[in-house]
Amino acid sequence: MSAMRETALCAPGEALYRYLDSLLAEIPPPGEEAFVATDDPSPAGATVLEEAREETSGGLPAWCRDAPFRALLLRMDGVELAAPLSLLSGVASGPTVNHVPGMPPWCQGLFLHHGRRAAIVAPDFLRGAGGSGRVEAADPHQRYVLFDEGRLALPCEAVLEVVDVGPRAVRWRRPGARHLPWYGGVLKEQMRILLDLEALAGMLAGWAP
Repeated sequence: MSAMRETALCAPGEALYRYLDSLLAEIPPPGEEAFVATDDPSPAGATVLEEAREETSGGLPAWCRDAPFRALLLRMDGVELAAPLSLLSGVASGPTVNHVPGMPPWCQGLFLHHGRRAAIVAPDFLRGAGGSGRVEAADPHQRYVLFDEGRLALPCEAVLEVVDVGPRAVRWRRPGARHLPWYGGVLKEQMRILLDLEALAGMLAGWAP
C-alpha cells in the first residue's frame, strides 16, 4: 500500500493536507515534475472539456519534458481537474476570507496563508464568464489550492489524490493557441483537464494582493 493510501486510511481529512504539505516541501523547481487523473468529468464540466479538447496537441511545458510528473486531482465547481504538483504552494482549509477595495472581477476574496495574502480565483473566470461574486463567509469545509508562490488560490470542493503521469499520456494544447490560456491539455484516458498554472498566473499578473 502506498504512503498516500496509508496516510488517508489512518486519518482521512487533515492527514491528506499534512501529506500534501510534505510532498510540496520536497518538490524540486519546475522542470522535473508535475500531474494525472481518473473518471470522466461531471456533466457540469462537459462543455468546458469539449472546448478545451479543440485547443490540444503539440508542445510540452518545461516542467514535464524529461520524465513522468506528479499531479494533484481536485474538484472545482463540479468539474474534476488536475494540477501539476511542482507548481503548487500548498492547500488551505477553511480560512477566513476578507475583501479590499479595488479587487478585480476575477478575485472572490483574500485570505492569509503562512503570512502571505492569497487571492481567490473565481471558477467562472476560467470559463470566460468574468467573476462569480465574492466569498462572504468562511466555510470550514472549503479547500483552496495555492499556486504562484502562494499568491493565488483555486477554490475546491474536494482535494482527491496525487497521481503520476507520463507526458505522452496527455493530449497537449497546441502551441500558440489563445483560447483558454490556463488550459494545458487533456489526459487521454481519463478525460481530465490539466491546468496550466503558469499561464493562469501570467493572466492575473497585473494585480497583486
